[in-house]
Amino acid sequence: MADPNTRPLKRARIATDGPADSQSNPSGSSISTSSSNLHRHPEIWYDDGNLVLVARETAFRIYRGLIAGQSTVFSDLFASSTSSPDETFEGCPVIHVSDSPHDLVLLLRVLLPQSRIHYHTTSANPTRTFDELSAVIRLAHKYNVSQVLEQALSSLHEFGFATSFATYSNPLPGSPLALDPWLNIAVVNLANLTDTPSLLPLALFRCAYLGGELFDGWTHEDGTVEHLSEADLRRCVDGRTTLTHEYTTFLMALFDPSTGPVCARHATCSANLRRMQHNAVCSKELALQHDALKDWVEVVREIENSGKVCRSCAGGMADRAKKGQKKIFERLPEIFGVTVEGWGTEQVATAVVAGEGQ
Repeated sequence: MADPNTRPLKRARIATDGPADSQSNPSGSSISTSSSNLHRHPEIWYDDGNLVLVARETAFRIYRGLIAGQSTVFSDLFASSTSSPDETFEGCPVIHVSDSPHDLVLLLRVLLPQSRIHYHTTSANPTRTFDELSAVIRLAHKYNVSQVLEQALSSLHEFGFATSFATYSNPLPGSPLALDPWLNIAVVNLANLTDTPSLLPLALFRCAYLGGELFDGWTHEDGTVEHLSEADLRRCVDGRTTLTHEYTTFLMALFDPSTGPVCARHATCSANLRRMQHNAVCSKELALQHDALKDWVEVVREIENSGKVCRSCAGGMADRAKKGQKKIFERLPEIFGVTVEGWGTEQVATAVVAGEGQ
């Protein structure tokens, strides 16, 4: 069923500040849109195309059959709107959609490729911005372009949203998707929109560390601001409280000399570990972070290089860090009150790639 917001105008009326509204054409005659009202998109305009999509004042001349064959929503929309069009532009039927031109062109580049014929991110592909990935996911979901949606969601899982600690702690080198913390607000909303709960644990975890700035939302490239729902804000606040306790427990275990091997300089290493344990737990700076999932390899290496502990004790710290991190990672769905079947294994991400559970 076509999205009601994407139904064509019954009469030509192009809005300068948003999608055009529907209104009737009492005469029933075909209306030819003046070129002064619209401007062609410089890239998605095929002279032999047979349909014009209009997003606000931007016109995209496309191939109806190619788009309809990849989207059941577009197929239904075209079938109901082009048999006897009420509006034409340069001889082609016109259909208005409510999407921004900035977002729509990103999806059309995938559906009408001029070079790449797939969307899934690989090392051979150029870096994608999060704005692009977000727009493609939203529109591929809206227009039911399932294959593109599956590939785009898979890219998120591979580059920043692993479902197992093994993958999380060994990320792919040279990730083409650089995420700043505020983008996780959009990831939470994308997960809810597409019913992909496997994205939620890490996205909510990162949102929880934004503090008061979480309420400011995330600003898109086009200036629109995206916020979390009240339910997700509550998950972040409650989850942060639980993480504070988990982080304290993690630090106590990390710097506990009684759980490590007995080394040649046991007395010195033990005393230094207990001192660091006290400082870490009482530190105001660390108390504000509570992030046990950060990279502790460099922290342990710096402690070893400082001479505060020997190599054997540093190795014990590294092992305890991994075990503690894995425990917290596997508890993230519980901490944030979400259900993710198979969390902690590779099966979740594999199911997304295969298109299961979408």
